[in-house]
Amino acid sequence: MRSILWAPLKQAGAKINNVNLGVKIVVGLGVLIMTWLAFTTEFINSLYLAAPAALAMVMASLSAFSQKHSFIKVWNAVAMSALLAASSVWLLHPEAWSDIVLFATGIIPSWLLGILVLIKLPKKDNFRDSPFAYRAMAETNPLLSLLLFISFLGLVGFPITPAFIGEDLLLYHASSQYSWIGAFIAVCFVINGIAAARVFLRICMGRPLEIADVMAKD
Repeated sequence: MRSILWAPLKQAGAKINNVNLGVKIVVGLGVLIMTWLAFTTEFINSLYLAAPAALAMVMASLSAFSQKHSFIKVWNAVAMSALLAASSVWLLHPEAWSDIVLFATGIIPSWLLGILVLIKLPKKDNFRDSPFAYRAMAETNPLLSLLLFISFLGLVGFPITPAFIGEDLLLYHASSQYSWIGAFIAVCFVINGIAAARVFLRICMGRPLEIADVMAKD
């Protein structure tokens, strides 16, 4: 599974992360111009906008999945992927805006809470030097760890959050007309969950070195 599925996804995400920032800005401006044309003219079908939004969603998920040196970039990419999924469904079904708002009420607050927690982490720069080390924040800072856990649940659409129902509604609206977009959204939700869980595990799990040293001496 690692060589057939996960390794190719990580390689694709690494290529996306290596794309020049200027190219990403140009692509983003192109999407905004297309969106403006879609709502000011009747010559562009909504599918022609929903498809690029779904493609951008996939790229954001792959970027989060392969990112190893910045947990804030992972968090932002996961949130961006979720919001792009909502945007693609909205472009296909504008009448489903209430369901999309329900989904967003679970994603956006969780994303912002997670960013606030990640910014406050002590020695957060060490993540770039040793991305695979566990930080054991559950023991050293249980309050921040709890807040990050709550934001993680909301970001991945856990059943106790509004995003859980919103995810099902997005998949329903997308698959009812264009099943391939619904399939892309479902796969991206799975990848986003893995990427966000990896951030939480690396930051909160493990044992502090100082505690381990004391226990070894005892």
